[in-house]
Formats: sequence, structure tokens, C-alpha cells
Amino acid sequence: LDVLLPPLPWLSATSTKLASVAPGGETSLMLLLKPKSTDGLVPGTPYTGTIGLGNSGYGMSVPFEFRYVTDGKGDLWVVVEDEYTYYAEGSPRVAGARVTVRDAYTGDQVATGVADAGGVARFTDLPESYYRVEVSAEKHSSYSEVQFIHAAQVNSVVAFLYRQTVEYNWTVVPTE
Repeated sequence: LDVLLPPLPWLSATSTKLASVAPGGETSLMLLLKPKSTDGLVPGTPYTGTIGLGNSGYGMSVPFEFRYVTDGKGDLWVVVEDEYTYYAEGSPRVAGARVTVRDAYTGDQVATGVADAGGVARFTDLPESYYRVEVSAEKHSSYSEVQFIHAAQVNSVVAFLYRQTVEYNWTVVPTE
């Protein structure tokens, strides 16, 4: 069987030919992923494609997904503000806001926390990658944004939540 790889500079195989495999048999092929910093790969990002296997009488494609990860870790500070931050005396931020950090690709929860009295939630040692930062607070709108966490630095997000100061309630009463 011929092995046909996509034209990616960081992907290779131990062989481009596999010996014939009997029905019910198996064989193995080792794929080598050797990215260089110049290959344009972004940490945390999944890369998908297909590998072709076949000969003159038979062929198939095998899908793949690789996720480029690094050992780099960074910190994230989420600063939560609302209108009072800009127009009230003392410029208070939103204390007690709930902050959830999710993997931007899988949606898995990575970290969760609450903004302190100064309106800041701090997360340390997050792997370098893209994350969805979600913020909510009572009587405020919610906030959601994708943020890349760079290694070896403090990454910050300013989450502005609209304060809901007016509430309308309707009660329907049946009458004849």
C-alpha cells in the first residue's frame, strides 16, 4: 500500500510504502510530527487532514487531527467592569463576578473563579493556547470572548458587563 501524506512541512512517515496486509491482519505506520517555529503553527490549535492509503486496485483516506501543544504557560487576569467603573465615585469594578475559562476548541472547562473585591479574577499557569473567557454577574449582562494566552507573561482581558438597573415585570390576570 502506498502512503500519501498531505503536503505539510512538519508531517512525515517512517515509510511511504506498507507491505500487503492479509484479511484480518494488521500493520503499523509511525507518523512523525516535527514542527519548526517557522512552520506557522499556533499553540493549542487543532490541525486536521487525511492520509491516503492504497494501491492500483484499492484506496482509502484516513482522517487525522493533531493538536499543537507547547510546555509554555501564562497567566490570565480578567478585569470586570461596568458603567459604575467609569461614572461612579471611586470607579468600582464588579466584585463577585463569576469567570469561566474554557478551551476554545473543545469547550471543556479549564478554570473557574470569582472576581475579588477589586473586580479581578486571576488564573495562573494556563497552557499556551486559545480560550473562551465567560463572565457573568448578578443584575449584569454576560460577556464572552476568545483570548490567546501567551506563555511567560500576564495576559489580561477587560470584560465590560452592562449593569441592569431597571427591570420590567408583567403579570397577566384573566378577566371576564
